Amino acid sequence: YGMYKPLFAKKKEIQIRHVFTPQVSLSGAPGFSKYWEEYTDYNGNTQYYSPFTRQPYGVPSREGSGTVTFSISNNLEMKYYDAKKDTLKKVSLIDELGANMSYNMAAKERPWSDLNMNLRLKLTKSYTFNMNASFATYAYTFDKNGDVVTGNRTEWSYGRFGRFQGYGSSFNYTFNNDTWKKWFGPKEDEQGKDKKSEDGEDEDADGTEGDGTTPKKVEKAQADPDGYQVFKMPWSLSLSYSFNIREDRTKPINRHSMRYPYTYTHNINANGNIKISNNWSLSFNSGYDFQAKEITQTSCTISRDLHCFNLSASLSPFGRWKYYNVTIRANASILQDLKYEQRSQTQSNIQWY
Repeated sequence: YGMYKPLFAKKKEIQIRHVFTPQVSLSGAPGFSKYWEEYTDYNGNTQYYSPFTRQPYGVPSREGSGTVTFSISNNLEMKYYDAKKDTLKKVSLIDELGANMSYNMAAKERPWSDLNMNLRLKLTKSYTFNMNASFATYAYTFDKNGDVVTGNRTEWSYGRFGRFQGYGSSFNYTFNNDTWKKWFGPKEDEQGKDKKSEDGEDEDADGTEGDGTTPKKVEKAQADPDGYQVFKMPWSLSLSYSFNIREDRTKPINRHSMRYPYTYTHNINANGNIKISNNWSLSFNSGYDFQAKEITQTSCTISRDLHCFNLSASLSPFGRWKYYNVTIRANASILQDLKYEQRSQTQSNIQWY
């Protein structure tokens, strides 16, 4: 790690710390090619099949591996002096900027993996930005039939950096009952003064009654400024936005640059829940796909706690599939098979056993 003091804003006593973490790991596994069978498909390509497919203990690996993984991680933080509060504050500039790549020493061809990079920024305490990107190591080429395949030559051998395959990023934020208090409610100092003024005056300094016994704490019903009991209805609303760029292999490749054109998708999703009472609750999940220009699969669920049982009803009025589902189920884990269910069937691959 290293410490840096910038030349600007010397009164704030800014100090930046950079932490660099390299890591190398080694993993290996033997090969069990004798437990695999080889055959040729209709196109003349060689395929492999294991008689242990769909067995309880899985399928042994056909080829052995001896992989060395290289990864690096960077963290950048800043501390500065806040003159108003007379304290030191810490700010995360880059929570993580990392990359990883591996080399398979046992591979007969294409031993290098793709280069993966990730970035994470903590913009606020409750908001984090994530982004992941991938760069392919081996270049595209044409086979004997003229089809585009991944060759054995690296992009570096052509004097190019790894082929950009795309990236994905996401934004999300959650609103709830406490959100408005944080934004528009009283400050922490004012809350502390109010709480201090509301403390009991009949208690001694050590928190005991006159007879030496500890008083019982009786919670009083909270009242609003008009004297009415506060009506509480816990709720939360989560909004997320995702943006992705990927290679579009359905379109023709550029024969000069050997690159496919890129396509992007972005959508927004929302899900929330509200507790109407101690026994009733309502939740929903929906979104909008900007590329398809349609509302994504939407569902709404209402549930009722029946003490020993739970009643839930789900309905999907929008989306590709419309369905309903009503279930009465026992709450005890040992009685999960004790249930009544009525639903509309939207599946086409039903197994009748």
